[in-house]
Amino acid sequence: MNQHAAQSSRMDLRLPQEVRDIIDHAATMEGRTRTDFVIAAALERAEQVIERRRVIRLALRDQELLAASLLEDQEREAPQYVKDIAENMRPESSANETPFLAPFRGCRESR
Repeated sequence: MNQHAAQSSRMDLRLPQEVRDIIDHAATMEGRTRTDFVIAAALERAEQVIERRRVIRLALRDQELLAASLLEDQEREAPQYVKDIAENMRPESSANETPFLAPFRGCRESR
């Protein structure tokens, strides 16, 4: 991680000796320094957390409102990509249908 060396800042932390020993062992197994290993692991985890938070989460009622809005747009000839999304979200059978997909029932066009 030499790319971090040019503009580095210091971060001190306290940890139990057994945790440090485990980190040192893992770093050695990968042929890295402790610092390089900790930076890589922390950066990877931070990126995972940030990416997971980017996913839009909607409550069930909000999902239903979004679906209804998409269906209303079909009356004004919705773009094909919106129709494709609606079609791809339909379950193959009603046994697999979730409450979110209920508004899409019967919206598939014949081809």
